[in-house]
Amino acid sequence: MEVTCLNYRQWKKAYKKEHGYNPSIAEDKRKQRKRQADQLIRVVKSMNELVNAIRLCSERGFEIIGEVFKRIGEAMQKDSKKDKSVELEEYYNLGENLEKEYEKNNEETD
Repeated sequence: MEVTCLNYRQWKKAYKKEHGYNPSIAEDKRKQRKRQADQLIRVVKSMNELVNAIRLCSERGFEIIGEVFKRIGEAMQKDSKKDKSVELEEYYNLGENLEKEYEKNNEETD
């Protein structure tokens, strides 16, 4: 059957009349285009879901990395305060020792 000026509806009816069944996807260009469009839509949706999942994972990963660095910083601050407190204790002890030595020297000279 070769009729080129029929619209889709007319072509489909003529095909069914001649063969006794609706045209298969292999013969129906309109169904082929629709199937390709549907596949493309599914692919785009899947890609969007993948991109969103990657974005969420990367955001959470950056939050975790930030928390790790925050805790490292806090630990370093605590360590630096401990070191300073030890140094201050040494200075206080040194000051007390100097005062005792000064008092001893004053007692000896009196």
